[in-house]
Amino acid sequence: MAGKNEEEAEITSGMTAVQLLQKLAGMYETGFREEIFEEDGKSFRDDLMLTLNEAILAHESAAGTVLKQSDVLALYPIFPGGG
Repeated sequence: MAGKNEEEAEITSGMTAVQLLQKLAGMYETGFREEIFEEDGKSFRDDLMLTLNEAILAHESAAGTVLKQSDVLALYPIFPGGG
């Protein structure tokens, strides 16, 4: 989405997962924001999976999840299918 495999960002005290992604969205072109957020700019798209330190992070929890400097927040598209 951003043309990079990873990005390091400074996390301010009390910053949540949503706030970090909004910060990153401000650093990239408009298409990045549209790939992550719904039109309200706060809700994540349903076809996007978030993980925090390799554990799935529920979309509704992201607004209240405070990050630490060592945390790894990852975004993945949800792939259809199954077996």
